[in-house]
Amino acid sequence: MHIRNYCIALIFTVLGLCVARSQERHTEICIDFRVSTTDIDTTYLDNARHIQEILSFIEQINSDTTEYIIEVAFCGTASPEGNARLNQMLANGRLTSLERLIRSKVNISEDLIIRNDNYLPFDHLREIIVNANISRKNDVLAIFDKEMQSMDYHRNNSHITNLLEAIQQLDNGRVWTQLRPLFLQHTRTASVVFITSNEKPEKESVLEIIGAPKKEFVVEEPVVVEEPVEEVVEEEVFEEVVEEVVIEEPVEPAPSRHWYLKTNAVGLGMIIANVAGEIDLGEHWSVALPVYYTALNYFSKTTKFRTFAVYPELRYWPSAENQGFFTNVHLGVASFNVATNDELRYQNHEGKRPAFGGGLGVGYRLPLTKNERWHMEFVLGAGVYNVHYDTFYNVPNGKYIESIKKTYWGIDNAAINISYRFNLKENKR
Repeated sequence: MHIRNYCIALIFTVLGLCVARSQERHTEICIDFRVSTTDIDTTYLDNARHIQEILSFIEQINSDTTEYIIEVAFCGTASPEGNARLNQMLANGRLTSLERLIRSKVNISEDLIIRNDNYLPFDHLREIIVNANISRKNDVLAIFDKEMQSMDYHRNNSHITNLLEAIQQLDNGRVWTQLRPLFLQHTRTASVVFITSNEKPEKESVLEIIGAPKKEFVVEEPVVVEEPVEEVVEEEVFEEVVEEVVIEEPVEPAPSRHWYLKTNAVGLGMIIANVAGEIDLGEHWSVALPVYYTALNYFSKTTKFRTFAVYPELRYWPSAENQGFFTNVHLGVASFNVATNDELRYQNHEGKRPAFGGGLGVGYRLPLTKNERWHMEFVLGAGVYNVHYDTFYNVPNGKYIESIKKTYWGIDNAAINISYRFNLKENKR
């Protein structure tokens, strides 16, 4: 009974916060760039029209008393097949060029602005695919819609990698061969995403056009982000070479997989040493193995929580990235020697018969760092266990009293895990 009461008390260490948000709408407008450049060319594709759309949208929102701009995201993209460092420089240069151009025409409060140099213009690409003549178009659009649902403008995402992998697996790469020229051309972009809400913000921020906007937008001088010539040339050559190779022989990428090393802060707080490993089996599935051990008394011989326990579990993640919410099914095997400074001490039968059983659990994992190496998990589980234990008087060499068999059901896991992620396999592009 003492064990059960103590475990139930651990529930209160895991708390959730519910955040009510007003209805939001995202409006994305893209500017295209030539290969390996960060200059905005208004004569390229539909750039002039798109820049005018940006100004017109701001005018429209400013005249609308029922909708408010709450964030403005400047996002940059480089074609994904190239040197990662150069691609990031290009993406950052492109979003900087677009931001400078827009802010030369519009006053925007700094507190409204978000910047993301690892962004995929989903709306822009989806519109192009709808009008493209490719096989399995509906499957490609379904992949886009799935990734769009979890897009976060506030941090770098893995959507570009996920999207490419999923499309390249269709028909052993034949769909990607058809789509690739369009995809590469329209991922050399910078985008501005307006996040609007029907709820007026508590603090009003400045966002207004400087002077009267013209019907036709003309750029007097292109905005250039300085970049070493040799680095720009290097990426341009690399893109051209890779495009030829992939078209001839599409490569089906291996799925991204990770493993995690972690410890439970709740267990550490109870002076129970513990460690756990987790490995991704693939999208949506992973397995984990936590191990707990302690042989210490709690400051006196009559207060102790000695245990050796293992809890193997199989996890299911609704997200293909194996992040966020998850459920699990788990087993449990635990030896124990417990006393709470009262009359009795409890020990698994003859020190050889551990409690065993299993149950179900739920949890949530979120990244703690920008590179998503460090994570935190909140886990709560319940199960049913067959327990056979002996009772003794709680004194040194206390006399044996009786042996008891019973079925325990209730909370069997309450964890706040801190974990570090390792990559099992890096995708090479």
